[in-house]
Amino acid sequence: MKVVIIGAVAAGTKTAAKLKRELGDECQVTLLEKHPYISYSGCGLPYYVGGEVADIDKLYTNTPDEYRKVTEVDLHCQTEAIGIDREKKFVYARQVETGETMTFPYDKLVLAVGASPIRPPVEGNELPGTFVLRTPEDAEKLRQFLQQGVKRAVVVGGGLIGLEIADELKNQGIRTVILEGAPHILPGFDPDFAEHAENLLMEEGIPVFTQEKLLAIEGEAKVEAVKTQNRRIKADAVIFAVGVRPNTDMLFGSGLIMTANGAIVTDSQMKTNDPNIFAVGDCATVHNRQTGERVWAPLGSIANLTGRICAEVIAGHPVQYPGTLGTAIVKFAGGNAAKTGMTVTQANALGCKVIHATISIDDKVNFYPGASVLNIRLVADSETHKLLGVQVTGKNAVDKIVDMGVALITLGARLEEIQNMDFSYAPPFSLAIHPFVHATNVLLNKAAGKMVGVDMDEFRQLPEQTVYLDVMKTANIDGYRSAPVKTIHGDLDGIGKEQLIALVCEKGKQGYLAQNKLQRYGYKHTVVLEGGTKFNDIEND
Repeated sequence: MKVVIIGAVAAGTKTAAKLKRELGDECQVTLLEKHPYISYSGCGLPYYVGGEVADIDKLYTNTPDEYRKVTEVDLHCQTEAIGIDREKKFVYARQVETGETMTFPYDKLVLAVGASPIRPPVEGNELPGTFVLRTPEDAEKLRQFLQQGVKRAVVVGGGLIGLEIADELKNQGIRTVILEGAPHILPGFDPDFAEHAENLLMEEGIPVFTQEKLLAIEGEAKVEAVKTQNRRIKADAVIFAVGVRPNTDMLFGSGLIMTANGAIVTDSQMKTNDPNIFAVGDCATVHNRQTGERVWAPLGSIANLTGRICAEVIAGHPVQYPGTLGTAIVKFAGGNAAKTGMTVTQANALGCKVIHATISIDDKVNFYPGASVLNIRLVADSETHKLLGVQVTGKNAVDKIVDMGVALITLGARLEEIQNMDFSYAPPFSLAIHPFVHATNVLLNKAAGKMVGVDMDEFRQLPEQTVYLDVMKTANIDGYRSAPVKTIHGDLDGIGKEQLIALVCEKGKQGYLAQNKLQRYGYKHTVVLEGGTKFNDIEND
């Protein structure tokens, strides 16, 4: 069997290597790549730009020669596929250096052509000083330019790459601004989690302008400023991080079914509408594990997973990719953020009946050096109590929390099961009651009516006559009545039993304790601001 694979970064190299392991000499695997290199870590590029990775060679998983020797794949670098003939089962290609055209016959074809970064179609988008970040060449150009004395930079786009590169620029002493056209950064997170990240960035000296439409890049021979509908920002460099587009132009007219943005439609075995053609990685769609919806998720993790599945299917194994949970994680100035599964926003949009809770809690015992705060939101089905989604921000252990969520959602865990899991504990690592268990307990208390909590959006919509109590040990919120939990022993002067009382503290725990006490003393309507002031920005609200 002859298998031709186009693209040799993540999904393509994974597919080819797995095929050779499965079928050996029974399969002739030909791998085409238009660049002289293969298998690099695109996710590592921001850290090379920022100098955390000193040597760009460290970002390459394999050299072409090493890959050929280990896998016995017939790898052709600097060979660009320019078209396919489905009827004849040919791939047409050209040698990049010589222009020589070649034809590669196939029995099975795998499209792993990846995606390319988008430059917004505005005036000045090609000026010297404008950059995208997708390939090692992009990273090298940007790093060299920054070393020439860049003082100001604008990052256009507040997604994962945008936040990562903004962090690296800031660490080099470059005054950095983030522009985002949407209402919030971090698409895929609930708005209040995105807002929390925006606040952290601004505290670190990185202004974030949302709902900001880019109009033009100004400058004569180089970048001088960025113009939006609201302002003009001086800049020496502009980095576009507004997303990517599948590299599927050569497939137009081939008859393969694609989405509006050019992503190739596949089934759970990575097959296209042509039974002899497969698509994997950033150029292909997958399905959402929870909803079954077709989604486009250009992530390195999914590229490797789908590449493996594709190889096994071609090798004759009846396997299927069960779908993605949309897991993502990012390091940015001021903290980290991660998510998996459904957000509250997504679940509500789908008409799901959900319960959710948000907590702020130490990631390890507070006496241990390096302890910091985690903000965790759990989303669950209100009827089955199965976990549906997790979001988390913090300086430590964010990956641990979200990966626990991935496992628990995948296995269909119920809150009652999670509640009694004995996760690892020692002071350097966690708490005796693990943060995930604590969040689960809070959510179960909400579900049982033992705690009435609100998120920031609900908090903002409380009626005008609401009484706001600061229940922290030491009063900290201007304009709020101070009522530390230890001082609540009965009726509150001047507050009726029927009044709505909003309880606010640093993390939410003192609010819960105060609510419990007040309910015992006959106060019927109390709500706790979940996550407290550690997660929510009360002062600017």
